[in-house]
Amino acid sequence: MIYSRSFDGLPRQLKTEIATQLERVLSGADQRPEFAHLSASERST
Repeated sequence: MIYSRSFDGLPRQLKTEIATQLERVLSGADQRPEFAHLSASERST
């Protein structure tokens, strides 16, 4: 979805916030329970 026209149409500030949150989840910095099911290999792909 990040490479969709819909995402491209979002305001820059919102896209930046989404990217920041995504990076926190994928790097493991965000340890909330809803992301606990993601393995290290899933986070790196």
